[in-house]
Amino acid sequence: MSTCKVFLLRNNKQLDGGYKNFLNIRNSLGVKISPVLVESTSISSYKVFIALAIKNPTSKYIINQAFLCLLVCLFSLGRAKIAYIIDSIDNNYPASKLAWLKSCFIKWVNRFLFSRKRIFVISETKYLANLVSSFKVRNEVAVLNTPFPMQDHGNVCSYGDPVRLLYVGRMSQEKGVENLLDFALYAKAKGLNYKFDLIGDGDLKDIFNIAALDNVELHGWKSADEVALEYQKGGIFLHLPIKDAYPTSIREAMSYAMPVISLKQQGIPELVTSKVNGLLLDVYQPIFIEEAVSEIIRKYGEFSSSALNAAAQNDVVAYGYNLNNILTLSGILGNKS
Repeated sequence: MSTCKVFLLRNNKQLDGGYKNFLNIRNSLGVKISPVLVESTSISSYKVFIALAIKNPTSKYIINQAFLCLLVCLFSLGRAKIAYIIDSIDNNYPASKLAWLKSCFIKWVNRFLFSRKRIFVISETKYLANLVSSFKVRNEVAVLNTPFPMQDHGNVCSYGDPVRLLYVGRMSQEKGVENLLDFALYAKAKGLNYKFDLIGDGDLKDIFNIAALDNVELHGWKSADEVALEYQKGGIFLHLPIKDAYPTSIREAMSYAMPVISLKQQGIPELVTSKVNGLLLDVYQPIFIEEAVSEIIRKYGEFSSSALNAAAQNDVVAYGYNLNNILTLSGILGNKS
């Protein structure tokens, strides 16, 4: 292990938004921190972090996982100073009894962490910061939007013929996959010239196979490079979630100049400016989505350019500058104890 007194920790279980932001933080802070990444799904993998906390109880830590933050807090006997970066309070687990129990546990963990004097919370969204503030919080909650991953091509794309509607994400209830299926069925029944490209894996992936729709192509899981190629094909990004705090896929789509159609859920309005770089609806109704698609097609170039501009204004450079300032003020970086 490095002797650096500021550790950036992550137990990486999948290539999700949290892992991507771990890379953003690591790249932004460089030599100021010592990253510790364990790539394992085993509970035994946490031994590395427990040993680190016991050996370095008064060090400073940057963590974006609730359970990992809890372990460091407990095994340092509360002496570690921690910047806790959050993207949700209860996690967007698929619907099930076990998932409900996990969600309750994560809520309890967060309540405990928010009340600690030496833990400083950094929220990805204003929406989430307001939610955190309803708990007993010992320190002021900072807000720092996770950056858009800027691409080097910077092209305004096209919507295609048939109109391409792309979804990238977990195939689960909270992500609104049932809404996607309902809209695909609606489009098929009305004879709308749409093509749905759906990328991802999850517990609801088979509902599309059962429906056997010829306007839907179910791609399954793809690597990051393969997903990038899908974004480059253009179209409209369609995301109709039940809840989603700050979707990585929306940020990625906009960085490839894709307009977005989504719902006013949680932190999504902080990403998408309706009628500028996409359209946000209050509720899901198929007719509203059809009207939104038509509106974007009419001014596709303007929507596409605005999506790319929004991504450029919140890139990794700006994120790194603001993150440095927040961590310095909170005493995570610098000489404050």
